[in-house]
Amino acid sequence: MISMIRAFLFMKEGWEAIIGMEIHAQLATATKIFCGCAVETGGEPNSNTCPVCLGLPGALPVLNRRVVELGARAALALGLEIQETSVFARNTTSRSRRTEL
Repeated sequence: MISMIRAFLFMKEGWEAIIGMEIHAQLATATKIFCGCAVETGGEPNSNTCPVCLGLPGALPVLNRRVVELGARAALALGLEIQETSVFARNTTSRSRRTEL
């Protein structure tokens, strides 16, 4: 037990804890964040979908500029720091492969 405590104390030297937050919000946009599908409610189930919404292979998302503007405005209003660069990466693992793991 003492050796584990020593190892922990040794490992934490030189490290800095960085805590991030993931916040979900519904913004007043006419279309979804990564495609041009409407965000209307009350229609038939799955009626406002496209290959991008469904995450189909080969369907490339395009970021909605209005979402970025509204998100930046909210962040500034809350006094938050906005990073100059954000990177989005899609999960390329197929569903059938994930179930095997």
